[in-house]
Amino acid sequence: MKLIRLNQIFVFIQTMLLLTALSFAKEYVPSANPNRDGDCPEGFVVDCSEMCFPEDRIEDATGDTYCDGTDAPYG
Repeated sequence: MKLIRLNQIFVFIQTMLLLTALSFAKEYVPSANPNRDGDCPEGFVVDCSEMCFPEDRIEDATGDTYCDGTDAPYG
């Protein structure tokens, strides 16, 4: 009986850890490639890695002195 209860507690803890990890996951923001002239589509802005991202997403990070690059480690 103790083994069954211990297993239930273990499964509960794993579930809570998974849900916690998922709650901190970042929302994926797709980028777009600039056209041949180096311009972005309407509503997009070139970031420091020369990729186009939505204006509303990039304006929060503009001026934070970090160049996130293509993997965006700083958000």
